Amino acid sequence: KAKKIALNVGGPSLPEQAPFRVDPSDYFGNVIRSISAHMVRQALLLDRPVDPHRWVMLSTQVNAQYNNGVNAMFASTAILQEPLFSHDYVISRNFGSIGAIMGHELTHGFDDMGSTFNSSGGRDEWWSTDSRTEFNTRADCLKNLFNGFTFFKDGTHVRGQHTLGENIADAGGLKVALMALNSSLEQSTAEDREDAHRTFFTSYGQLWCSKARELSTQMNIEEDVHAPGPFRANGAVSQNEDFARVFQCPPGSPMNPLHRCTVW
Repeated sequence: KAKKIALNVGGPSLPEQAPFRVDPSDYFGNVIRSISAHMVRQALLLDRPVDPHRWVMLSTQVNAQYNNGVNAMFASTAILQEPLFSHDYVISRNFGSIGAIMGHELTHGFDDMGSTFNSSGGRDEWWSTDSRTEFNTRADCLKNLFNGFTFFKDGTHVRGQHTLGENIADAGGLKVALMALNSSLEQSTAEDREDAHRTFFTSYGQLWCSKARELSTQMNIEEDVHAPGPFRANGAVSQNEDFARVFQCPPGSPMNPLHRCTVW
């Protein structure tokens, strides 16, 4: 399945067209006509083969996606910009940011939802019973880890089951990106590799820097499938033994637990 994933970078080569009339004095009518045109575009797809290169987001959106139904990844032009990517950055910084994001999307194809879709994008239980049982056991470990994270003075808990797919993708994406970085460092000295690893993990942590009001964060905990930023950063790296080694975290500490959750 991984070998068949289609990679789409930038944006659609030609936006799909379904012309509609725009009237500068009729905002409501413009909205209705726009929606109608969108429905026409959707209806025209009914008799066509599924296209793994059809974009459902704009190239101007700062986003990357994995689509289970077509087994394809998408990375917009807008996300391939600073501070997530730059030709001027050291390679370890790029791997820790855009590399981890792409690894995240790749891992979505094998998370709790993606693993129920086969390589052609069809819903299918294509794993053996033993594989599914082992996966569920590992996923439960990660679910319980995030259930234990609390926010605010009242001790609001992160919803481990609700955020499970994203947490699996974060941890897997971090590991994939580090593997890719290591493959580019094979000729480097041990000291240079350690410096690169420190930069890599720092870059990854900076992905989740944000500022939000308490009420907004509370709403996101209830509705968003992503955990709050601090837990996306610490949750993933705390389960990565290379992080603990690079930053010399004491065994048994929160960032170097004696038992780690590893799905992939």
